[in-house]
Amino acid sequence: MKLAERITKVRKEKGMSIHGLADSADIEYSLVQRVEKGRVNLSFCTLVAITRGLNIDFDELMKGLKFP
Repeated sequence: MKLAERITKVRKEKGMSIHGLADSADIEYSLVQRVEKGRVNLSFCTLVAITRGLNIDFDELMKGLKFP
């Protein structure tokens, strides 16, 4: 599973909309859209904001991801 897919999966499991995640992570709605579509390389700060917005630990977000 790719990071973009994992973020989308966790967001949906938590019943959050893209707008809800953007608000709770204090980032732009359009950035969340691009992240979930895999169209942007995330900065570490954005990744931390997303984990906080999802109210999960970084390790939990990374669970199940495959790295090259």
